[in-house]
Amino acid sequence: MKTIKIILLFVAFTIVTKAQDAEPILNKLVTKLEKVKPYTVDLKINIDVEFLKIKERKAKLVYNGPDDIDISSDDFMLMPKDGAQMEYLGIIKNRATAIYEGTEKDSKGNTLTKIKIIPGKNKDGVILANMLIDEKTNRLVKMKAFTESNGSFISEFEYGNNLYDMPSKLLLEFDMKNFQIPAHLSGDIDAVGKKDATKKETTTGKVVITYSNYKKK
Repeated sequence: MKTIKIILLFVAFTIVTKAQDAEPILNKLVTKLEKVKPYTVDLKINIDVEFLKIKERKAKLVYNGPDDIDISSDDFMLMPKDGAQMEYLGIIKNRATAIYEGTEKDSKGNTLTKIKIIPGKNKDGVILANMLIDEKTNRLVKMKAFTESNGSFISEFEYGNNLYDMPSKLLLEFDMKNFQIPAHLSGDIDAVGKKDATKKETTTGKVVITYSNYKKK
């Protein structure tokens, strides 16, 4: 019994140590993101949802703060709520637990830090998020998040020389549970196998968002 207690104490100590290692990395990223001032940016949106082919959309994003992001477009846009507005800052800030999980190399040989986050306030239904952070540039490179009832999504960011070091492109891959085709979809959407698709419990899709013309408000 004494041996078991020692093992449990060691495991608990290891988890606490890993959490402490993750904190300064996340705090540095939060500090950077909270310094971002209001801006506007043009979006080019390409959507590919399993049984739907949707024409490219254009929109404008207005950023007034982490909790005040508006995406406006004259056209219908089909995007999952979670992840579409890059609210990873809220996930980080509302964390209950953060665990440092080592590093890995990306395709270009850059070292990325792996951190697992369990949100404390269940931010937008997210119950778990795995993040890859480039500590050298202080950027979130990739995140896979799992929600309580709406499936999961993967956000992968590309960066350039943009205002406030904002992304140039976002690749969002998702699976949505109980997905239904909105009744008001117009004729610019080519639907394939609607009947079969409506029977599926989970629908997969991909959204590519390209950002351009960043401007301060």
